[in-house]
Amino acid sequence: MCPTSSCETPAQCERQALFAEVDGLLRRSCGAARCHGVLPAFDLLYLGLDPCDQRAPLVDVQSVEYDRMQRIAPGDPDNSWLMVKLTAPIDEDYRIQFTPDADWQPPSASPWDEIGFGIRMPPPSNPITDGEIELFHRWIEAGAPGPTGN
Repeated sequence: MCPTSSCETPAQCERQALFAEVDGLLRRSCGAARCHGVLPAFDLLYLGLDPCDQRAPLVDVQSVEYDRMQRIAPGDPDNSWLMVKLTAPIDEDYRIQFTPDADWQPPSASPWDEIGFGIRMPPPSNPITDGEIELFHRWIEAGAPGPTGN
């Protein structure tokens, strides 16, 4: 069972509730038997390490696909790679269309070269709603709080 914390202020209660919504969405739509719940060796982002808090591999962690952004930059959804992956335009193969900084150099050759910046998340077989995307935006804007509201 995951530890719980009673909230001391209405703002802390609101942040805890926001985390609970996001954590549930991450588990339902991203982790578990989905793309980011498979074996860590198969995936660049594995969400199954902490059963109580899915934030550790996301918050303040450099993106693998575009290393000039964090996966989630607390308080800054516009500079969080997650929001790019959820909202960027896509091509006919569902790959995101992203323009990096002009002076950016991709990492050395890898098997991921053909993928570019990856596909839009989630895949079309497991869509999320605009409201759920907005939930991620609000959570990041609020500083990406965890289970205690901090």
